[in-house]
Amino acid sequence: MDEVLTVGLEKLIVFLESASPELWRILVKQSFVEGWQAVAWAVAFVLVAVFCLYNARRLGRIGKRDYDQEQTRTFSWGGLVIAIAFAIAFVVAAAGVFYNPEYHAIKEMLELLGGG
Repeated sequence: MDEVLTVGLEKLIVFLESASPELWRILVKQSFVEGWQAVAWAVAFVLVAVFCLYNARRLGRIGKRDYDQEQTRTFSWGGLVIAIAFAIAFVVAAAGVFYNPEYHAIKEMLELLGGG
């Protein structure tokens, strides 16, 4: 049993030694992809924030005020705050990935191996 395990582990080590440079390159590249995905989400939330700001300001200029307009305006301001918070969070996440993609590649590798 031990001999079978030893042979299996030796084969695994040989495979990892040959595959690890390619795996490393792929994982670093994937880190950049995740960074750009975070940038795309940040841009989407900025667009939502712009829409909420436009809607809140437009409703603020309407002369006639009723309950539905006030409620919509309040939700627009709330949506603006939430969208800006999410946009900032995604920008910070993207900056972390772009600043140190190797860290995220190592983290991903450990998750693949089941240790992270």
